[in-house]
Amino acid sequence: MKISIVIPVYNVSNYIERCLRSVINQIYNGEIECIIVDDASPDNSINICESIIKQYNGNIHFHIIHHKTNMGLSSARNTGTKNATGQFIFYLDSDDEISTNCIQLLANEIEKHPEVELVQGGTEAIPYREYYNVDYLKNIDYINNNKLIQKLFFNYGHSLPVNAWNKLIKLDFIRKNNIFFKDGIIHEDQLWMFYLVKHVQNMSFCHNKTYFHYITSGSIMTSTPEEKSAQNWAIILDDVSRHFGTSSHLLQYSYYYKFFSFFFVRYHYLPVFKKLYKRYLFISLKKMYVKMFLLLVLLKLSIFLNKGQNRIKKKINAL
Repeated sequence: MKISIVIPVYNVSNYIERCLRSVINQIYNGEIECIIVDDASPDNSINICESIIKQYNGNIHFHIIHHKTNMGLSSARNTGTKNATGQFIFYLDSDDEISTNCIQLLANEIEKHPEVELVQGGTEAIPYREYYNVDYLKNIDYINNNKLIQKLFFNYGHSLPVNAWNKLIKLDFIRKNNIFFKDGIIHEDQLWMFYLVKHVQNMSFCHNKTYFHYITSGSIMTSTPEEKSAQNWAIILDDVSRHFGTSSHLLQYSYYYKFFSFFFVRYHYLPVFKKLYKRYLFISLKKMYVKMFLLLVLLKLSIFLNKGQNRIKKKINAL
């Protein structure tokens, strides 16, 4: 079975060798292609890649695709996806690394469940090991029911990992359902996962640590101003609220309603959140989510009076 590993590269000269070496050291007994997408990186990251590949004499097929201009992580992943030729695809961030048996362990799940569309691996965050702890999933090995997968994902606080990385995904499934990353935003994994979960029927779990995620101070997620982050969340909330599925509508609405409430308390003055407030209010009325409607009204009142927001937020999170 052929696996495509997609690595977007931008300004990661300090980490890219570690990442590539972890791919080269795979003990997988099938075929691997590694697609490196140069997102017009301004440093010598691609030179490091080219040097390592030139010295490599193994069975992994490396391809470097160059963007003429910097287009962002979403676009780089999409480029890799469109050029992939494997049966399954694996997204790997260029400042992270994978265990030597990562691809083999995830592929073993496909051998056990040939119909599987998505395999989720275990993650270790460095240096904050408590991040990405999914021990609450350790008793789940395989699910072949979309409603159960959605129920698991839309379980606020104990959800399926939302990250695109450390997942082995059937490539035909991605292309058939047009599940690509939205360009020009951060937190793009959250929106991508929303659409992925809407369609996945068969999912398997590998509980071994297969991915090592490094939390660095210079990353997009740790250096983005809070208001910009909130505005990107507003884009996501706007998108998902227009595309809730009918079969699990309440689960989906409740999940993103909580995210919305959190941001609305802090950024209610932004025009985009004023519009979203009306949207969520309308959905609550239309769907007869009376309790949610009342909590939204009380939330706005508490903001106006400048007191009681935390109490209302606790009630919303308890839904």
